Amino acid sequence: MAAISGSFLKTAARPTSSLPPPGEEAFPRFSPDGKTLAFSATYDGNTDVYTMPVTGGVPVRLTWNSFPDRTIDWHPDGKRILFASGRESGTPRFNQLYLVSTKGGLPEKLSIPYGELASFSPDGNSVAYVTRITENYPFKRIRSGFTSDVYIFNLKNGTADNITKSDATEGKPVWVKNKVYYVSDGGVNGRRNIWVYDADKKTKEQITALPILISTT
Repeated sequence: MAAISGSFLKTAARPTSSLPPPGEEAFPRFSPDGKTLAFSATYDGNTDVYTMPVTGGVPVRLTWNSFPDRTIDWHPDGKRILFASGRESGTPRFNQLYLVSTKGGLPEKLSIPYGELASFSPDGNSVAYVTRITENYPFKRIRSGFTSDVYIFNLKNGTADNITKSDATEGKPVWVKNKVYYVSDGGVNGRRNIWVYDADKKTKEQITALPILISTT
């Protein structure tokens, strides 16, 4: 599939197959070197973590538990993949975070009590994460116990720091250099925008500003 944008020709290719896949494929994540794609798929009936070259090929299955495993992020070393699973939580109400080698083997459970989406710091010593996924809620601008904050968990000393500390709904953290980007409806108009937290200065600010939509009917 190709699309013309200005003077550039952009081509999109489907790496998994030219045929309909035998199951759902979701949560794709590029490796740090951009050569490998990690994703979750239900090829064998259960949601598991797979990898494959970005140029295409046969997917390699990395997890084999009967619980669903959602691909989240790559470790900065490019040798391990972070995923969320309820395999040991004892309840379907929350997941926990695990690392699995790209060569397979038993996953390593992180010491974070529970988590859903996360992103590693560049040195791999900390994780920015949320304890629930709120973007799929059928309501907006909620202010209650159903909201989520973004936390940073230090994997070296086992401590967690709430970096957003608000009554708004925050999610989808992405760690880039010394900054954590996330989505929040904590602005004055209550609309979801992109915010950034500076890990060095320990400050946060809104960096996009979606306008308030006013109905004329």
